Amino acid sequence: MLTLPDIVQPYWGKIVDSRGNGFTSSVQFSHPFFGTRKFSVYLGDSDISHTPVYIAAHPGSYYKPLEPILGPDYCLLDEFAATYQDFVLHREQRLLDYQEEMYSFFLSTIKPRLPEMYETYPTITSLYEHNLYVRNVANLRVKEGDVVEMLVYYDFYPGPVFGTEWVKGEMRGLRERHGGRDSDSTSFGLVPYNH
Repeated sequence: MLTLPDIVQPYWGKIVDSRGNGFTSSVQFSHPFFGTRKFSVYLGDSDISHTPVYIAAHPGSYYKPLEPILGPDYCLLDEFAATYQDFVLHREQRLLDYQEEMYSFFLSTIKPRLPEMYETYPTITSLYEHNLYVRNVANLRVKEGDVVEMLVYYDFYPGPVFGTEWVKGEMRGLRERHGGRDSDSTSFGLVPYNH
């Protein structure tokens, strides 16, 4: 495979291909809620990729197609920068939305099933106590249409990755991700949302 051409944008700097997760840069997300870890910020939809047939027919192609993900002449990078900067500016409210959504999911879906799921389990009676289980970010992604998507491992519930997204600053709820794809979450009482 070829390496990416030099793609540089004023906010993101040099864009690199992380392979499986798509494109990113040196810009990282961090917040004390998540401890001292810093997380890569991925750019564009990672589900867009060349098919194996296309790659076989075009061995010099990039792993991820540039134009559908970054836009013609990489024009979406400016939109991604504005979206991410707004997310960071309002991160306290965005993270509170996330914490409350996860706690609501716990109260409505997990807590009633605890006796049948586990022999022993912690007693959680507050948002603060529950926050200890929702600090493990798997992925933060900025997508076209003023969308920020955050995938997290729910430490209390050993299952799939959970995700939420904010569209134009409004949170869209939770969904499960299996193998990089959204799943039918009805068995958990989750409401899948559309991209």
